[in-house]
Amino acid sequence: MIENSLLVIGCLLLCFGPTGNWKLAIPAIILSPFLIAVEYLQALITSIITEKIDNDLTKKSGILTDYLLNIHTIHAYNLEDTLFDEMMDSMRNTDKLTNKRTWRSALGQGLSQLLPSLFMIIVLAVGSVLMVSKEASFEQVFTVMMAVYMCAQFVGINMAYMPNMKLAQKSTNNVFALLNEMNPDDACREVKTEGANGDIVFDKVEFAYPTRPEAPILKGVSFTIPKNASVAFVGHSGCGKSTIISLIQRFYKPAAGTISLNGVEVNQLNLDWYRGLLGVVNQEPVMFSGTIRENLLMGVDRAVSEEELKSVCEQALCMDFINEMPDGFETDLGATGKAVSGGQKQRLALARAILRNPAILLLDEATSALDSENQEKFLEALNGWRKSHPCTVVTVAHRLSTIVDSDIIFMCENGVVVGSGRHEELLKSCPPYADLVRGQMS
Repeated sequence: MIENSLLVIGCLLLCFGPTGNWKLAIPAIILSPFLIAVEYLQALITSIITEKIDNDLTKKSGILTDYLLNIHTIHAYNLEDTLFDEMMDSMRNTDKLTNKRTWRSALGQGLSQLLPSLFMIIVLAVGSVLMVSKEASFEQVFTVMMAVYMCAQFVGINMAYMPNMKLAQKSTNNVFALLNEMNPDDACREVKTEGANGDIVFDKVEFAYPTRPEAPILKGVSFTIPKNASVAFVGHSGCGKSTIISLIQRFYKPAAGTISLNGVEVNQLNLDWYRGLLGVVNQEPVMFSGTIRENLLMGVDRAVSEEELKSVCEQALCMDFINEMPDGFETDLGATGKAVSGGQKQRLALARAILRNPAILLLDEATSALDSENQEKFLEALNGWRKSHPCTVVTVAHRLSTIVDSDIIFMCENGVVVGSGRHEELLKSCPPYADLVRGQMS
């Protein structure tokens, strides 16, 4: 653009040179500020709109990144449609801005084609008058006309360099393509099963992560989780405990074998309906940017009264620190929930899971960030809630003190279940479990 601006100045100077005519150059000088003003206004308006669009898209990119980083939590709480609708509503404002800028750019493109022609007509008219009165020669008129034409062309090129929406539209189209992508695993499936809290059965399940197919995690695992039972999976790191939780949530498909709920293979069940049965508390719970209330009610598809919300938070040991927050339930947690500690996140995640009234509650190292005192209170609160809300509880834990009262404990080792039973039974019948207990006691 600087080069073109210098060429414009050169063309105007040429009009005053020996080959030009100063009388013809006067109209060019008079019209030049108009061209420059049009170019400046075009740049100003476009830059203002572009800044708004860029800020808007940057904010949305951050939100989308948040969604992608926490995609498992979104899937677990059936938030795909809700968050998609929210994003679509938000994008409508961006669409208005992009359309506005597109119209401004189109107007600038039109002027860049129109102004050179108008310039030429004006110079030709003045030049004709001067030629008739013998005040200018044909060569001078031709020189000035060409200089003015080139000047207008360079101004038009500058106007065409104004920011456009191609890059933003391409990025937005890519985002929409991702959001609109159909889930091939759930197409046309409406299968549901009677008895949502039925037995969960793993039958000779084998699994390896797609990124490491040569390293099997589960090797022909078979077990049954009875309905409304409290079961736990224990073992050393890498034995497949958390993988079992992921398979129950249908984040992956087993390479071999089947996983069934109440006698129906889970891959044949409607995915939204199935995940609606689940409540999940992970080792590192995800909190989204928003208020405590918004985070607690994520994935809850029913009206929740203030009394119920407070009662659940009391059960999950949340109310003490919520009351200490400056705005209570309306306190903004910030990006990724940075306003609360890891232990507070776990208690909020438990409250969020309880509010869903799950038929199956999955606890993956759910008390890892709690001290012994709060861990005991946490388990007491969970057991108290289960008395009035029967459900199947599946726990993964390193600290055995959290699972000694489970109905069934599954001992995992090298991708297989090497023992199952109550705590006292496993101490006698399962040497790996006994070794694990002694290792934590020492």
